[in-house]
Amino acid sequence: MLGELKALVFDLDGTLYVNNDLGREINMSACRYIAELKGMAVDEARQLLRETRKRLSAENGIDSTLSHACMELSGDLKELHRRFAGEIAPEPFLSRDDRVVQLLQSLGSKYELSIYTNNNRRLSTR
Repeated sequence: MLGELKALVFDLDGTLYVNNDLGREINMSACRYIAELKGMAVDEARQLLRETRKRLSAENGIDSTLSHACMELSGDLKELHRRFAGEIAPEPFLSRDDRVVQLLQSLGSKYELSIYTNNNRRLSTR
């Protein structure tokens, strides 16, 4: 099977890097968006998002994404990601990991490499 493998696809967030503080920043941005959208406090929006994700996960049998929960609450995906790009600076949370660089260089010599993310291009390229 490995002889037939031609390409590898990586999920950028949580695979090529993991940073819980950055994840919390993204979650708080979504909470502020939903709070504004629903006319409620940020803490209430945080709880509403948590409950919505839990319900969607139970209904679908897979972990629900933050984006999916926001859309379920009448949020607009483009607006959510516009806010992410405008509010979040990922640079303080991430640092270069030479092990990842070396691994990707090694794999890139044998396979076509692609990165997938459901995040927006402006934030992801940073």
